[in-house]
Amino acid sequence: MTAITIHSEGLGISHGDFFRIIPRLFPEATLRVRDDGAGIEWSDGRKVGIVLGVEKVRNLGLLRFPMTDVHFSFRECHQDFIDEFMVVFDRSFQKGGG
Repeated sequence: MTAITIHSEGLGISHGDFFRIIPRLFPEATLRVRDDGAGIEWSDGRKVGIVLGVEKVRNLGLLRFPMTDVHFSFRECHQDFIDEFMVVFDRSFQKGGG
């Protein structure tokens, strides 16, 4: 397996949101939090690195929304795992709306 990197531009999360939510997402894995993101490792050798870009603000009229570019790197991960990881991550950071 090779390393795969996914770049997600402008996710509607703040750094505070990320550091508050990420510890609850994958309790079966070892989480290492860093100033710029996190590293997650499973006992079978799968590894995911998450690096947060600079937190920005998107203005929509009088509303202000946090925006952060996020880079994911996957090592020793099959595509099915990557797809599932991204679904869990995206759902966990969704906010209201419909």
